Amino acid sequence: QAGAIAGQLKSPVSALPGPMSRPFALGRDRWLISSMIRAAVFDLDNTLFDSTTVPAAVLAPAVAAARAANVGPEALPPAALDAALAAARRFGFLHVADAYAVPAPLRAAWRAAYRDLVVETPLIPYDDVVPVLTGLKLTRLLLTTGFRRMQESKIAALGIGHLFDGIYIDALDSGRGPHKGEALGDILRRWRLAPADLLVVGDSADNEIAAGNALGAVTVQALRPGVPRAGTAQQHIATLAELPELIARLDQSGGRAAP
Repeated sequence: QAGAIAGQLKSPVSALPGPMSRPFALGRDRWLISSMIRAAVFDLDNTLFDSTTVPAAVLAPAVAAARAANVGPEALPPAALDAALAAARRFGFLHVADAYAVPAPLRAAWRAAYRDLVVETPLIPYDDVVPVLTGLKLTRLLLTTGFRRMQESKIAALGIGHLFDGIYIDALDSGRGPHKGEALGDILRRWRLAPADLLVVGDSADNEIAAGNALGAVTVQALRPGVPRAGTAQQHIATLAELPELIARLDQSGGRAAP
């Protein structure tokens, strides 16, 4: 596991301990020193690793449960269910459920099956994750939405838990959520941050980008392969390697660097 759960916040988010951050070398004798952006919150799926690399065998019980529950007058046509399950590999089943008008019994079956799924084989983060996060001299936090056991097992399988000062799971197990807006608010209070101190980095326009914007944080969309560009994000990056320069520009401009 990524670590023992350290405590519960008001929203369904758990904190896991992490190490202190270290500086990022911009050159032989230059170091990035954050004067305005004090912390960065990173999403997990499709921000730090490709979610489609989770083995299909891990998801098989949930897929089987969804197919078994797809009966009755509300049942989706087989092609529509196949499309929803394929999209869920990247975006998460509950996120695509609305788009495909997935009926409530099928959603409930998916939730029930997914709660117990875990990844037990290694996963590989994107190539830029370890070198960039290791070097950023600010508070590094991970906030991921999903089912608790699955998200914790992904973090452990990726071997990246040590890169963060705090890890938060925006858990969907209770049937509610996502709650990233609440989670970010809890993070501000816990780390004594103002919204303008916080960088929110992720791929989802509807989840972390929307939550960060509502909070007043600086939002950065990571345009990983297959991620559609969101005009609602304040900044866009193709790789995390762009973050040090972006943070420097934000610090110099008071958080209003040109996109």
